Amino acid sequence: MSRSRIDGRSLTLARLLLVSSFIILGAVPASTATIFSPSLPADDSESSSLDVAPESGAWDSFGASSARSTFTNTSHSMRISSAPGDAVSLSRTTDFSPTPVAIVCTFNLALSGLGPGRPAPQVLRFGSGFSTSNVDESDAHTYARLGIDPGPEGEFRVRDLVAGRSSPTCAGTQAITWALNHSGRALSYPGPDGAAESIANNRMDVWVGRTKVFDDIAVTNPMISITDLKWFWGSGSGSGTTSFGCFQVATLPALSDEKGMAPSQAAVAAEPSPDVAVASPSGSLELYRPTPNPFARAMRFAYSIEGHSQPAEIGMYDVAGRRIRTFVAGVQAVGRYEVSWDGRADDGVRARAGVYFLRAAVGSTTRVVRVVYLLN
Repeated sequence: MSRSRIDGRSLTLARLLLVSSFIILGAVPASTATIFSPSLPADDSESSSLDVAPESGAWDSFGASSARSTFTNTSHSMRISSAPGDAVSLSRTTDFSPTPVAIVCTFNLALSGLGPGRPAPQVLRFGSGFSTSNVDESDAHTYARLGIDPGPEGEFRVRDLVAGRSSPTCAGTQAITWALNHSGRALSYPGPDGAAESIANNRMDVWVGRTKVFDDIAVTNPMISITDLKWFWGSGSGSGTTSFGCFQVATLPALSDEKGMAPSQAAVAAEPSPDVAVASPSGSLELYRPTPNPFARAMRFAYSIEGHSQPAEIGMYDVAGRRIRTFVAGVQAVGRYEVSWDGRADDGVRARAGVYFLRAAVGSTTRVVRVVYLLN
């Protein structure tokens, strides 16, 4: 379907939703500023309008024990293939500026092609004073870390490395949300499930899809600032490929009070969730409510494909039914995915403020969700 074509079904549904829906006023999430997004080119001439640091679009270093291991970075995904016995790493040591105090790291994660033997665990770290060497960093320089334990046939578990706990086993592609609070006070933020979530100072939450697997868990070293980022996969007897989709680090979109942050979940009532779509009878598609909504700079939404691989078409439409932004067009495997929208159309031009409709069609199932964009 071309961008200029009007989809009659989405037009009719969009009009019905526009007439029947309304904007709920009250606590509005603060704007989210992107700190680091490898999917953005480093020479993006409009990066300043996105609140992205000039060099935010690239890792500083990819390390590998041998040339047998490879790193591929496309516009929306990264693939790291580790050969047997190799250690691999990605380093971002160009300090985030200004240094953030509360962040959310989001990405779609999938493991595949795991060879015989036991793959080593992976670790993501935020901290300060990291190097670009192909080695893991010490806990002494780490503010917070998150473990990933590969399993058989692409399965994995997320690890709380401080308490030594693991999430339930995950399979396929999963949307990971990692919220960290180094602000000096408790915060409330919109969770992936659309509800207001609280997080204490120097604590972190971890979500898989819209399920919170770790709640208010301890960081590694609360005295360390958040300036650097590193992913490390140590050498082991196994091998395989790790895929990161839509990897992004952004300021935590705290729910607003008069100072821009709400001190507790009780201070902010969660908006009712008429836009959370339930699974279709066949269990083929779930579309989770976009957050924050309304939004001014960036919002994210998650969806899952269940049962088997299916053709998927996901895009943003205006009130006339015209598609202005394409997120997905093609066959996707079973899994949970997350995508963000910064208010730009496919041609890179910012859309006008107003009501839009996120339309997701997977197989024979279609879901539509209302989105309100507040242009700065």
